[in-house]
Amino acid sequence: DGNKMYHVPAYPVKPISLIGAGDSCNAGFIYAQLSGKTFVDCLRFACATAGVKISSISLPDIAEITSLIAEFPDQIPDTQTE
Repeated sequence: DGNKMYHVPAYPVKPISLIGAGDSCNAGFIYAQLSGKTFVDCLRFACATAGVKISSISLPDIAEITSLIAEFPDQIPDTQTE
């Protein structure tokens, strides 16, 4: 509704390289959105995609991303009203 702000905590991963983190986050959000996920689930998927990317030198795949999300089920964006 335009009056909400979301804080999405980062997944606790061991970073190897930060190269591509932003692009991976954006790609993860778009993929989740095109898959019909809710806005909040798109945010979670985007952050998990970036987390997988920075903890590896290879590109993230769906299995790794969903595994990271499953490993931290309480990693849910906080909603605040402005």
